Amino acid sequence: HRQPDHKLDAMIFDSRGRQPTGELTPVRIHSVEVWSVQTGKIVAGELGYTVGNVYTSLTGFSSEDSAGTVQLAALGVLLEACGFQMWDLGMGLDYKTKLGAVDVPRDEFVRFVRGSRTGYSDVVLQM
Repeated sequence: HRQPDHKLDAMIFDSRGRQPTGELTPVRIHSVEVWSVQTGKIVAGELGYTVGNVYTSLTGFSSEDSAGTVQLAALGVLLEACGFQMWDLGMGLDYKTKLGAVDVPRDEFVRFVRGSRTGYSDVVLQM
């Protein structure tokens, strides 16, 4: 059962307050969930959003051992298959590093995110 693709039209500005030229990429909000086959209950999940080819995790939870790790691993495979080039996991924490996350210098991160705002409207997170 697929949910409709909801879009939020957003105004995106550069550091000087100007809108970039070219096709703007929509902001999309996502809920990622892992459900237990045994109990039929949700055991892990997160909220995130996409702009261009960047996925950003906002918040997540898990209620069973390793369910959060399964959710992160499955989401990573899905993001790669859909053509995303960066996954912003927020703060660097040990469990993220153990799963393969790397810190990106701020200037490189900002440059990449700014470049992803236009021209990637075809990159969509979907199953």
